[in-house]
Amino acid sequence: MPGSHRAFRRNASQFAAHLSSLLTRTVTDHPLVCRFHEEEGVITALIRFKGATRRERIVTLGNGCQIYVFQRVLPNPEDIRKVTTAESSYSYGLGRDLENDWLIRYDYVPERSERDPEYNYPVGHVHFNGYSETYEDFEIADKKPLRKLHFPTRRVSLEDFVEHLVLELGVPAKQGDEQTMRLLAESHEKFENEKRTKD
Repeated sequence: MPGSHRAFRRNASQFAAHLSSLLTRTVTDHPLVCRFHEEEGVITALIRFKGATRRERIVTLGNGCQIYVFQRVLPNPEDIRKVTTAESSYSYGLGRDLENDWLIRYDYVPERSERDPEYNYPVGHVHFNGYSETYEDFEIADKKPLRKLHFPTRRVSLEDFVEHLVLELGVPAKQGDEQTMRLLAESHEKFENEKRTKD
């Protein structure tokens, strides 16, 4: 067990360094950090911006947009050289209070659907914190607020998230748009070829 924990710590740290490098070479100077948590012999890695509270882990980008990035990874049960994503969440907002004024949140929760039979939502989904008059006027039993709806999507990679920020929200790219898009494409292709995490 201790040897497998060492291997997982090494692999999770390398994965976190890769994600951090992706962000610091494209849209921010703030690196991600990897912290380990062990409970009842189960070890997990939490990857996010440095900070003691969630509010402190929110980063403001060059155009004032705020982002939050989170990944929770576990040892891959099939290959000790890899890690498995148990949960990820990427969100952004355009105001000064991402905690309440987020606009989009991409969630991926494969472990939740496996552990909770009551969880009936797509494993990969997006939340939109907005307003639709037609949705408000539409009658549905037990209707949730629009921001609570789970719109199904595939797993959104960090590369996809950063590309969206640059192309759609005008976040300044540190190396210029063209070079940044090339870097993101290369990173995405490398991930697909190596499959460093289990989908």
